[in-house]
Amino acid sequence: MTKMLKSASQDASDQVTAPTGILSVTQSSAGSSLQAFARAKPRHAHQSLQRLWQTGRFACMALLMITASEAQKAPASGEMTLEKAIAFYRADDYNQARTQLETLVKTEPTNATVCYYLGLSIHRAGGKDYLVQASAWLDKAVALDPKNQPYLVDAAGITLERAEVQKSISVAKQGRDMMIQAMKMDPNDINAREGLMKFYAQAPWPLGDTENAESMAKAIATMNPQKGVQAYVIMGDIFEKKGSKSNAKSAYSAALKLDPDSVSAAAALKRLNKS
Repeated sequence: MTKMLKSASQDASDQVTAPTGILSVTQSSAGSSLQAFARAKPRHAHQSLQRLWQTGRFACMALLMITASEAQKAPASGEMTLEKAIAFYRADDYNQARTQLETLVKTEPTNATVCYYLGLSIHRAGGKDYLVQASAWLDKAVALDPKNQPYLVDAAGITLERAEVQKSISVAKQGRDMMIQAMKMDPNDINAREGLMKFYAQAPWPLGDTENAESMAKAIATMNPQKGVQAYVIMGDIFEKKGSKSNAKSAYSAALKLDPDSVSAAAALKRLNKS
């Protein structure tokens, strides 16, 4: 799910403080010229005043050059925060990623990427009401960027997970419809098809549909045989847990047909035959 990341912008008028060492040098030079001017006799006053003016002009020009240089080099703080947050997420430090993103979203509430990673970080970090919070942020990311198909897949997946925990048919229908929409946006997306396969295999009647689950697994196997093996094994596990041994055996057998060396499928089928 690698994405183009939107960087936060920062006003170009942000002030940058010049290094203390440079300031002390220019201040010292100007102070020395003032002392020289005070001690100068009248006939030398003009020369002292000229040196003072030249010193002051040099100090001002130096400060202006330093400020301009530092302003060009200074990165936007928002961009740094987003990149750092995503780095924390990819390093599996989900709590730190969440902290960074919760701060950033206050200044960039309409940044879809921020909302997306915040939702994912909350989901991975867990905690009280994590599914509800994660689902809300992912839904907002989809609303802000409705053409982003991977956002929709993840939002649908967490919605279906929330439906399972809450035992909610209405939430399950919502997640299913989101996943169907994501599959229509990209028919070759294996993640979307796998999400629908799990839904159809796991959902109770009348939402569940064995034929649709098998159809999704078959489509995955056509696109990627190795992924197809995994899909059939997952589907078999779901059917086995539901007590549907015949459907489970059929799924495991399909996995072995694709890959006769599949250890997980062979072990599962052996287990079912003994029971």
